[in-house]
Amino acid sequence: MQTDEISALLEGLKNDDQEAFDRLFRLFYRRLLKFARQFLSVPQDAEDAVSVFFIRLWQKRKDLPAVRYPETYFYTAVKNTCLNYKRAHKLKMITGVDGDAAAHQPAESKELQRLLQRAVQALPLQRRLIFMLVKEDGLKCREVAEILNLSVRTVESQLYKAVKTLAGEISSHLGYNPQKNRAGGGRAIVLLLM
Repeated sequence: MQTDEISALLEGLKNDDQEAFDRLFRLFYRRLLKFARQFLSVPQDAEDAVSVFFIRLWQKRKDLPAVRYPETYFYTAVKNTCLNYKRAHKLKMITGVDGDAAAHQPAESKELQRLLQRAVQALPLQRRLIFMLVKEDGLKCREVAEILNLSVRTVESQLYKAVKTLAGEISSHLGYNPQKNRAGGGRAIVLLLM
């Protein structure tokens, strides 16, 4: 969905349009939940944090600011909700990657996906978040920089390092380095994660 369409839904929300709210919820709940799990290790806590975000979105619908990048606004709000939740409950930070996508794949592909998921989990937190937001959620580096309060150059650098690390991790399993033997090797890594 394009930014203009999301902005139109936000305008509908300001005018008490329940349908607009429901559509925003359906579009973003799973993505935001996956993102929240990067900050909160207990799945129920992540669900609670995302639910709190949507409750506040509805409650404050009349006062919503004009948002140029709504997706960035949503991710930033959920990140802040998670951090506040962590502070209040003194939770330890760990992340989880949903492995449900691997359920219907051949054994070799499942093994490669497990290897890749472990490699993603081993990345430093900031690098892991950047990788997942860009490669899995399809956000642009500029949007991720705004969400995480970093420079665009830092996001690009961390993304490059993440892809390089992941390619190195799976190269022994594949028998070649996907970055060296294929143009756009990072795409092959991402496809395995989806």
